[in-house]
Amino acid sequence: KFQFDILPISTVVDIAYALQAELTDLRPDYEVDEGIANCGKELCSADMLWRRAEDQMMEELYAEAGADLIRVLMKIGTEEDYNEKCIGLLDKAFQLVERQRQREFDEDQKNARQKIRRKKERVAVMEAEARRFEHKNSWIKFGERLIASLAASRVPGWWTKVISTFTQDGPQGGNCEETLAVIKIIPLKSKTVGIRLIELRCHELLGDPMSTLAVANEMTSGKVNGDPWQNKDFHTMVVTVGANAAMQLGLSGNASGFYQTAQEIDPEHSQYRLLKKVMELLNTTEEHIQEGDYEKALDSIDHCLSATRGLDAQSTLFLSSIQLKNCTILSNMGKDEEALANCDMAVETRLSNIAVVDREAIQEAYLVRSDALQLDMDYEEALNDIRAAMDLIPQPADDSDHRYMEETQRLYNRLLTAMHRQKLYNGGEIDFKYNKHTGYPDGRPPERDHEKILQLPKKLKRRSKEGKCAWLKENFKRLARHYHPDKYKGSKKRAERKFKEVKEAKEYISRQWDC
Repeated sequence: KFQFDILPISTVVDIAYALQAELTDLRPDYEVDEGIANCGKELCSADMLWRRAEDQMMEELYAEAGADLIRVLMKIGTEEDYNEKCIGLLDKAFQLVERQRQREFDEDQKNARQKIRRKKERVAVMEAEARRFEHKNSWIKFGERLIASLAASRVPGWWTKVISTFTQDGPQGGNCEETLAVIKIIPLKSKTVGIRLIELRCHELLGDPMSTLAVANEMTSGKVNGDPWQNKDFHTMVVTVGANAAMQLGLSGNASGFYQTAQEIDPEHSQYRLLKKVMELLNTTEEHIQEGDYEKALDSIDHCLSATRGLDAQSTLFLSSIQLKNCTILSNMGKDEEALANCDMAVETRLSNIAVVDREAIQEAYLVRSDALQLDMDYEEALNDIRAAMDLIPQPADDSDHRYMEETQRLYNRLLTAMHRQKLYNGGEIDFKYNKHTGYPDGRPPERDHEKILQLPKKLKRRSKEGKCAWLKENFKRLARHYHPDKYKGSKKRAERKFKEVKEAKEYISRQWDC
């Protein structure tokens, strides 16, 4: 638990005097380090120390600022009202030091948790790799049994064709399209557990998760000639293939059902508990997002992502849900580049799997990215995403389709809101309030937080003109280098827009501050 006790200022100053007196007695030849005692090339006066403390406060060096303010109070001959002013600022510095130490403590705790997670994650990944290897070997053993039964002539005639086709290239199985064509002509009542296993494996090898899931569902629901759970190996094979197919399709609920069935038969099966934990962490993350507690949400989604890596089935579609939440969290924390990178990956993943992804999932990705783009003040791209989501609304069968009308109206309202924000941000609109007769020949001024664009400290306005202009120049140079279109590593279009924003913000503030 975080504990931080602050002594009264009078006590701190008394201690400082006592230390100085004792140091003078013990080391009469002691000289204070020039970096502390001097302000530039001359010895610091009380006023110089005060200004240096102000600079340090701006840079969040609160402990150093507090030390300089104590030195001001120890200066002989300092005026009473100056002392009171100094004590007030010192008290504030102490409070800010406490908050800073609290943040540092929380960050250390967070790093410690992440370190433990990464250690568990490495173990879980190794275990998952071992299970995948075991799963592959199970199918090879199954193929070897098929070949052995074929050699011993212990199979019916139609079985011979299926086995010989499936195992033509070895016990690992193959020739799946030809094998499935043979299986297709076999009557449903004659399809034994063995045939369904071959059918399941072929769909998996062909990369057809929908057909794989359909066969796995039939096998687990008892719609097959024989009980696949009589053999524990068969049970593990069906559950693993079915859960993998479900996860590939982003159907975590279906995957959880397979794992739950497996746990009922084999209590040692851990994937159900792990997937359940992942889903709980996703729900917890959403709760933190709704509460606006993005620090906790970020910690929760990191925990979720770490746990996901221990699952046997790794799914880009399932990962896209985590990426969208990450996008929302990071964009609300002002980390626009990271946020949009997550959103872009989620949108790309869902669009590339359009054959198996429903339209609501694609709409969700577009709309989450639209919100992130608006926080990044890229209204044009945000509007494009909302329009893309609107284009996915299916046409109604008739005019009485209320669901179509409600969904269209909901997205149209989002479009209007984004357009209004864009209009305020760009400015230039001429109306009865903003026109040449009211002193606004260029129309409505753009409503932009120029200081936020340039990442200037909020307390900078209190500083002298020289101090403010120095900050402005330094931050502009840093951001201009970062967003220069020839050097920016991300989207060139975004770089050009941000570079222009930074330049316009610098010009606007320079005029205001007369820099």
